Amino acid sequence: MTYSYLQSTETSIVQQAKQLLYDVLFEPLQLPNTMQEQLKIQGEELYFVALDEQSEVVGVMVVVIEGQHVELHHAATRTALRGHGIGKQLWEQVRKYCTDNGYEQIELVSRNTAMSFWASVGFEDASQEWIERPEFVKHGIRHKAMKQLL
Repeated sequence: MTYSYLQSTETSIVQQAKQLLYDVLFEPLQLPNTMQEQLKIQGEELYFVALDEQSEVVGVMVVVIEGQHVELHHAATRTALRGHGIGKQLWEQVRKYCTDNGYEQIELVSRNTAMSFWASVGFEDASQEWIERPEFVKHGIRHKAMKQLL
């Protein structure tokens, strides 16, 4: 299957992206559909998506920019399509956008279950400390800050 990778502000695509994030990241943990809003951080949100041949969102990365600070805030690939390179291609789109716009570093807070993916695309631990949010810890999920110099 062929996928298209792009940054989008189109309402229907952003809504599909938000739904995918909920379906993959929050719904399996029985967290409310307001969780993305509860975790929102200050800055401009940019949605980078992977679309299948039917223009359905199959992968998403949300980047939040505040001045020169860039954070990759949410990322997900449709569960059935993991391991097909969608996440790596999306990351390349995000990385290119950041370097083209003069950003020098990008940060993220990774789930312990995703740290190996982020390390495989060049992220490093930014702290020795784990970030523990009770609503995630009860499911065995811890978070850690990571960063990458661009």
